[in-house]
Amino acid sequence: MHIVRRNDSVPIRIKRIYKKFGDEIILENFSLDLPDSGIVCFYGMSGIGKTTLLNIISGILNKDSGEIIGLENKKISMTFQDKRLLFWDTVFNNVYLVSNGDKEKAIYFINAVGLNGLYDKKVSNLSGGQQSKLSIARALAAEFDVLIMDEPFSGIDKLSTNDLINLIKENSKDKLVLFVTHNTQQAIRLSNEILIFKGRPLHIHNKINVNLLEEKSNYNSFFNYENMILDE
Repeated sequence: MHIVRRNDSVPIRIKRIYKKFGDEIILENFSLDLPDSGIVCFYGMSGIGKTTLLNIISGILNKDSGEIIGLENKKISMTFQDKRLLFWDTVFNNVYLVSNGDKEKAIYFINAVGLNGLYDKKVSNLSGGQQSKLSIARALAAEFDVLIMDEPFSGIDKLSTNDLINLIKENSKDKLVLFVTHNTQQAIRLSNEILIFKGRPLHIHNKINVNLLEEKSNYNSFFNYENMILDE
């Protein structure tokens, strides 16, 4: 897979975003600077606006006011809570369609997420965990500068999740990854930085920088980070 490296290091700036649905204010004067690369976790309770924020960053959802600077000309790839797969089509075609016609790349990521031999299977016949794996394969097979993942490991067992975390890290070097999870271990293992959100309106309650060893063998540090998150 050919990866074009970006030389710019200008951060992404989210400035004074306002969004409401009906009478419910989701985001009010919300600002955040994001790095040009690295893995940032959005951690917090359900229903406070994290997905809304991701959708505004991606451009899927319009903000009511405010601005986002630094995403110009950047390619965004996503996984969604509701998967948004082509359920009537095959596993292979779901990934091949975003791979710029690269059959080898499509097969590589299908195999890498653990769906070996299921190329011709209809997505509608996959289990929920298999559909989550396929969503990750599709997102990684697309060209991207920013990878946005909303609850990407839903329905996936712990051992497979650890393998997928390694796969995401290997294939997002020099990229920016934003992901939502409610799982503290996933947040610690995958992230460079964890943003703990509260709301509504959505706001950042705390930031935790994760500096564990790559092999994640420093158990004392791991559990210290986990306690820091849970104490919030």
